[in-house]
Amino acid sequence: MSEPYEYEEQQAYEDFVNQILKEHGDELFDEHYQEAVQQFTDERLKSYYLKNPAMARPAIEMFDEAVALKQGHPKAAFLFFMIAAEITVNQLLVRPIVNGLVHNEAVADMVVKLTPYTGSENFKDLLFDILSKLVGIDMTKHRRDGSKLSLWNEWRGLQKERNFLVHGGADPSAEGLKLAEGVALELLRVLYPRVLEKLGLKVNGYLLIEG
Repeated sequence: MSEPYEYEEQQAYEDFVNQILKEHGDELFDEHYQEAVQQFTDERLKSYYLKNPAMARPAIEMFDEAVALKQGHPKAAFLFFMIAAEITVNQLLVRPIVNGLVHNEAVADMVVKLTPYTGSENFKDLLFDILSKLVGIDMTKHRRDGSKLSLWNEWRGLQKERNFLVHGGADPSAEGLKLAEGVALELLRVLYPRVLEKLGLKVNGYLLIEG
């Protein structure tokens, strides 16, 4: 478990990044937004996925562990479902796009780590526009079957419940646990394979990528 001072240092760093983006982010994104979307090609995305055929394994393992814990250990199960969802978003969807934008592994790593914390609507829109342009998936509108909210809004809401658990020990609600499982499942087993399919790639039952 993180020590209080570690959490305070992380929070201070996140506040600093947010302030920089607030002061300068809009002008930077306005200047390079359209160029980045237009120049990004699906070949960059395909190349990254083909170089990392087993990249979904950590998310699958987290999801399977959550299912095993669900009955007797709901707190742990909730956290593992959230980890599976976050790995899917950050590593399976965002990271390949960022890698194609910056062409530098170290910088890509840094940007992906910052993505959950920046709160930058411009940055989110850039990533989502590229995803929509290349594979026809709109993350702001995509919904699970029977859900009234977009998948993205469901996931963002779950992050708040996760923070209550991590920082305050609050039990996840039964509805929250069920939703976390559904969101993680949709991201990992529906949305991610659909992105690969749109790129002409195939996956087997364990989501191993095949050319």
